[in-house]
Amino acid sequence: MTDRVQDFAVADGEKRAGWLDRARAALAVQQGSFFLWSPLCLIAGIWGYFALPREPPPVAFALVAVILVLLAFGVHFKQSVAAKILLLVLVGFSLAKIRTEWVSAPTIRAPTGEVMLSGVVENFEIRGPKRAVAILRILALEGQGVTRMPTRARLSVTSASGLRAGQMIKAKAQLFPLSAPALPDGYDYGRSLWFEGIGATGRLYGDILIEGTDPSWLLRCEAMLQDLRDAIGGRIRAVLPADRSGVGEAMITGARGTIPRDVNNSLQVSGLYHILSISGLHMSLVAGGFFWLVRALLALSPSLAMSYPIKKWAALAGLAMGFAYMMLAGPSVAPQRSYIMLSVMFIAILVDRPALSMRNLAIAALIILVVMPEAALTASLQMSFLAVMGLLAFHDAWSKWLMRGERADLGLIARAARAVSDAVLAAAFTTLAAGGMSSIAAAYHFGRLAPYSLIANLLALPVMSIIVMPMALLAVMVMPLGLEVLPLRMMDEGLVLVQAISDWVSGLPSAQGLIPALPLSAALLLSFAAIILCLTKGMLRLLALPIAATALVIAVFVQRPDIYIDAAAKNVAIRTDRNELVPAHPRRGRFAAGLWLRAEGDGATPADASHRSGWACEGAVCRASVKGRRVIYLTDEQPAMTIPCAEADILIAAFPLRGRCRSVPVRIDRFTVWRAGAHALYLDEHGIRLDASREEQGARPWVIVPEPRRRDTSR
Repeated sequence: MTDRVQDFAVADGEKRAGWLDRARAALAVQQGSFFLWSPLCLIAGIWGYFALPREPPPVAFALVAVILVLLAFGVHFKQSVAAKILLLVLVGFSLAKIRTEWVSAPTIRAPTGEVMLSGVVENFEIRGPKRAVAILRILALEGQGVTRMPTRARLSVTSASGLRAGQMIKAKAQLFPLSAPALPDGYDYGRSLWFEGIGATGRLYGDILIEGTDPSWLLRCEAMLQDLRDAIGGRIRAVLPADRSGVGEAMITGARGTIPRDVNNSLQVSGLYHILSISGLHMSLVAGGFFWLVRALLALSPSLAMSYPIKKWAALAGLAMGFAYMMLAGPSVAPQRSYIMLSVMFIAILVDRPALSMRNLAIAALIILVVMPEAALTASLQMSFLAVMGLLAFHDAWSKWLMRGERADLGLIARAARAVSDAVLAAAFTTLAAGGMSSIAAAYHFGRLAPYSLIANLLALPVMSIIVMPMALLAVMVMPLGLEVLPLRMMDEGLVLVQAISDWVSGLPSAQGLIPALPLSAALLLSFAAIILCLTKGMLRLLALPIAATALVIAVFVQRPDIYIDAAAKNVAIRTDRNELVPAHPRRGRFAAGLWLRAEGDGATPADASHRSGWACEGAVCRASVKGRRVIYLTDEQPAMTIPCAEADILIAAFPLRGRCRSVPVRIDRFTVWRAGAHALYLDEHGIRLDASREEQGARPWVIVPEPRRRDTSR
């Protein structure tokens, strides 16, 4: 018996040793790949900073600085992976804090009444047939409710106002604080504006008086670029039909205000909406196409091709074209980020390095994260980098697969058929790799997947690459000569094909692709699994499978709110026994109600969803039952005697209750949401959990602590 036990012990020891040897071998294969993971370490530090409930004290950064110095000059730094990870995490944390202090600017804390505003137009963008948005640098504010003056404001204005960058204007306005998320843990649009240096939103109305022009050369340059965009847009509208001229403008100048709503919806459902945003696809087609064209023209001269580095000359031309395209597209972040990524690729050519590599992607990510750490929170950066990472991983695997194929003994027809099949397969798997990777961030931020995007992109991207973007580039280049009509018409033929593809795909069954938004933990795990699949080698890639499975389990079994309450208590939605969301009102708080439905993967409009059974409303009193709790929602002010306090376990009022109904276990009124923001309530047998958006945000510089609106008592 003793011998048998010893044999088992020896066998177990050998098995463990075998696993350890395999683990060591799997890790040994990863040697030299740490740099590829460095952007993720920076992102972890940046996310850690933004996840804090309050701003860290100065002593915390003194401690971080000491640790950074010790790590940077430590004796064993080069040998310690853990030290490198800690160093980069702390650097990311510090970069986010530095950026926060750098962009910090005054913000208003309460809505104003009518004020007289004087300011300088920094940017003007048409967003629709009658609506435009102006970014103003505020010079003076006079009027009711002005307690703080923001440095910059984002204001709605009519598109007919025709404002230009650099104009000094004076007009009536009403200002509002930066918005809080419409639901706890939702997208924080106010934070995005804050990092752009904007301290208020609002609208201009009445007559706008032009008082002069700011002498700043930057604004003069922006005005010239705006005039150029307007001129190009006018040439496009003169040739292309109205239903496609807006798409053409979006691809060339970035202006999307004239695109019809049905075209927008079709492109969004089909998975082709990305063609409207000037990003990596457009930048690579324009600058990359120009690089190819210049190199091909230079190669026509054998003496130049043999004696000079024409590839590097073409790379410089591509850099210049990309910069011009970025400036034409306007000051938005996406073109700037795309140009940084493209620049890294062209600079790699200039220094005789491979242009397409994971290392170059890591360099581009590091540059962007150092310059704009807050970009790590945005859907556009996450989607673009995941997509490019998937493309590069597939490109590497595909290249190795092609090298293994035997083609020498194939006949001419067989080689041609093989080449065509390889091209089709490469296009399909490229689209699948990019779309699959970026869909993780899309599912988290938007709760939307395009189930037929592979088909749409497989059919539309060749048209974009061969017809639309080359003709767009040619049209802009010959516009000074007045020869743009023919290339624009050829571009329009391509747009007709793209629109037909989009309409066909969006009409397929279940094309909407709405899903409940991924919880944060599931999105992080899925992203980590995808990154492991792309950046690791050998058996270590198998780790992606259990991580992805865990994420899917979390996504399926996550608890979702049973009651949503708008940030102004204008609307309330309940979850019924059929797992449907039912808003109490079809029109009030429509924006928030639309976000709630989208987060649930529900394609109904707030008006349609409000007609579902669930609420019983009599006048201003709405009653419902949610998981055995009696819910009463008061939509309008009620006399104290008429409020049915005794009938409620949860009482929600769109007005201040002011001490009434204190016996109700859960009371949420207009003051509650004014202080704490939008609410989400979770009900179970253990009790009721309340999450509030402003409490989830914490006490951070970009979080607006509301102040009462002050009345003008001077009259």
